[in-house]
Amino acid sequence: MVLLGLRTALRKDSDYSLTQMVYEKTIKLPGEFFDAPKISTTPETFLHKLQKQMESLKPKLTRHNTSPKIFVFKDLETCSHVFLKTCRVRKSLEPAYEGPFKVTSRTDKYFSIEIKGREINVSIDRLKPAYILKEEEDIATTPGVAGDPRLATPGEDKEPSASAAPKMSRSGRTIRTPVRFRDKVECYPAYIKIIHILLTIRPIRAHNSNKWTESIPTVVLGLRTALRKDSDYSLTQMVYGKTIKLPGEFFDAPKISTTPETFLHKLQKQMESLKPKVRKSLEPAYEGPFKVTSRTDKYFSIEIKGKEINVSIDRLKPAYILKEEEDIATTPGVAGDPRLAPPGEDKEPSASAAPKMSRSGRTIRTPVRFRDKVECYPG
Repeated sequence: MVLLGLRTALRKDSDYSLTQMVYEKTIKLPGEFFDAPKISTTPETFLHKLQKQMESLKPKLTRHNTSPKIFVFKDLETCSHVFLKTCRVRKSLEPAYEGPFKVTSRTDKYFSIEIKGREINVSIDRLKPAYILKEEEDIATTPGVAGDPRLATPGEDKEPSASAAPKMSRSGRTIRTPVRFRDKVECYPAYIKIIHILLTIRPIRAHNSNKWTESIPTVVLGLRTALRKDSDYSLTQMVYGKTIKLPGEFFDAPKISTTPETFLHKLQKQMESLKPKVRKSLEPAYEGPFKVTSRTDKYFSIEIKGKEINVSIDRLKPAYILKEEEDIATTPGVAGDPRLAPPGEDKEPSASAAPKMSRSGRTIRTPVRFRDKVECYPG
């Protein structure tokens, strides 16, 4: 408010405010934003009209351009059993659905299912249909299946099997199978015996070994490629329409025009000539330099120990050779350089030629392997 007053107050020396001097016009004060109300009617009449006007204002209806599609299983209308979804926090490896449970009654929104002898109403959002295999009566009346001895139930065996006797533990107690596993163990024992014979007894007989698990792939391959007596087709032909390749078909017969003895002798000579090239410690990665006799885009001919050898350019790199002594001597500005003179041309022996003495007065002798490097070009 103080700043607003300073900007709008007239100055005595010029009769202008600061706003007029800067913007050449006055600024609007807060009171000038609101005009005086011009109401020709009484307040009661104005209030009644305002109420009528506000009552006539209604919110505009919104449009739903997309409506969500709700998925419902079609088979829920006819299925006899359903799975119930678990809505609580599940344990590790616990399935998302429980059941199947029998449906006792159904409506459009919920089903009545039987769980542990009690009827419970469940919303269809938690259900999905369960596809149950046909009952034993339906299998027995199916053409071509009724006479199959492998599908006979355990109760139809006239002679009791050895597995019907109760199993005893080492301490003499009777082993009782849990209820949830009894039907699975007792149904169709013939199939279990057939699979046991195919996967255990046959590998042991064929390979005369107790490690029958290592022979299972060979036995399974034989079962898939063996021809069936009733159709003269293998299981692979019936499923894929063609035979599978056996391991022996992956390797073609060797085509050798020479005798085996000659081939073996040549092979031995060739393998003896192959020796891996392993560099020694501190050995350089490149050898040379070697003189180039001819070159192409892909390989060079170089001279190694008096023989021309073709080498790929992937193994080569250029060598930068220093000029000869004659070229250096004739080069302007280099002939008189005393640093490039060979050691034999020094007329005066250098101070370094004198033997070096240690503090105790003994002569220091340089090792033989370092004498040439130390004595060459002492300047």
